[in-house]
Formats: sequence, structure tokens, C-alpha cells
Amino acid sequence: MSAVDQWSLTLLIHSLESLKKFKQEGSALRKNIKALEKKHIINVSQKGLIDEAESLCEIWRTDLSTKLSKKIIPTADIEKMNEYISSLFKLCRPNNRVSSYLKFITSILKGFDNTYIHPYMVAPESNSPTYLINMPSEMANI
Repeated sequence: MSAVDQWSLTLLIHSLESLKKFKQEGSALRKNIKALEKKHIINVSQKGLIDEAESLCEIWRTDLSTKLSKKIIPTADIEKMNEYISSLFKLCRPNNRVSSYLKFITSILKGFDNTYIHPYMVAPESNSPTYLINMPSEMANI
């Protein structure tokens, strides 16, 4: 495996891990916000939850939106997610409605696997995990 292929592999694995982390944190945030809804709390005022939402936005902005391969994820999907993240970030002030948080978090997570994670796992490029699964002997030489 050439140095370029190794670099591409490293970027691909990092992107896939980051996407999975993003989804996991988004799901945890949605669960925590839904807990407020079940308690009939109307506004999100807990600093911890606001920090979680800001952290989710930062993961997307700093680690994903600029680094995702436009060859694998369509630009329109990345731009759509940028809009959702921007809207969620605007909510990250005390006393915004639980329903507003849930609306954007649900929009962010809806179809996330199919739109962002799955394409990285089946991309027909030589640096996709599918390709790498078929070459274990070469991976041992890394």
C-alpha cells in the first residue's frame, strides 16, 4: 500500500469514527432533551444540556463538515446538515424551547446512517473499508 493510500485510509477511518461519534452524541443529547419533555419542562435551561448541544455543533463544524469527502457525500447533504447545525447552535442559549431542540436534533439524526455513515462503508473507491476488507494481507504491512 502506497503512502498516499495509507493517508487516504487514515482520513477515511477518522471520518467514519467521527461520524459515529457525532451520531452517538446526538442520540444521547436527544435522549436527555426528551427526558425534559417527559417531565413537562418547556425550556432547556440546564447548562450541561446546552453544553452538549454546543459540543455536537462543534464536532460537525470542526471535525466533519470540512473534512468529509465530497466524492462520497453529496455537497447538498453536507450543506443541509450545516443549516441544521447552525439552527441548533442558535438555540444554545438558556431558555429555548425543548420542542425546538428536539426538532433540529431529530432532523440531524433522521437518516444519518444512510446519508453519512453508509456511503463511507460502501464507497467504490480504493480507499473504502469495503476495499480494505478484501486485502487483509496488505494491511498487515502497514
